[in-house]
Amino acid sequence: MKNPKAVIDCCFITLTIYIAIPIIGLLFPNNLYLSTSLLLIFPIACLCCGIYCGLKSGFQLYYSLFAALLFLPSMYFFYDMSIWPMLVLYFSAATISCAVGYFVAKKRSGRRSNGRLK
Repeated sequence: MKNPKAVIDCCFITLTIYIAIPIIGLLFPNNLYLSTSLLLIFPIACLCCGIYCGLKSGFQLYYSLFAALLFLPSMYFFYDMSIWPMLVLYFSAATISCAVGYFVAKKRSGRRSNGRLK
């Protein structure tokens, strides 16, 4: 692992989003907000953090596993057990985005800052 700090930072940001968004949803009770957070906000957060993690520390399955497992507290506190397939969605989104970040970093590694090859 090149940079474990990037994985820890991404996990912390993901956990914060998993907890903060449902708390905001409790303040404004609306079923559309909860479904939007489950199907749109959380996967986008996994994608963004996964790309950053892939850029900084390479292709790591640690973040993908943590992105799925860190949703468990939020699932128990704010939702119910019927949304467990979301764990698979978040794991898949994080894995794909880590791979994308890794390939972007790998393609960029042989270039100078002006875009030319070394």
